[in-house]
Amino acid sequence: MKHSVATGSKSGAGTGGDSEMDLDTNPDYIALKSTLSLLTEQRDQAKKDIVHLEALKKQALDDPIKFRNDLIATGAIRGAPSRQAPIPTPSISLDKYK
Repeated sequence: MKHSVATGSKSGAGTGGDSEMDLDTNPDYIALKSTLSLLTEQRDQAKKDIVHLEALKKQALDDPIKFRNDLIATGAIRGAPSRQAPIPTPSISLDKYK
């Protein structure tokens, strides 16, 4: 599916009028779309991690002494999901789209 946007530029690519930019080849659009995809995956993983953490919390509350002993022995919560690294958003100069 082709996406396009009018840039509002009066010096379009040889057209002399408003130029229309093909979003599917626009590097800014591609970067934003890619970032959105990564953030969506990260959100979905975070939802799964929350469910898993709730189960770990229940286990810890069911047997706090075992939880404490495991934590002291390993220095970590066994089975806890790893942290997610923040996804940086692309830097886009909006001046070219005015």
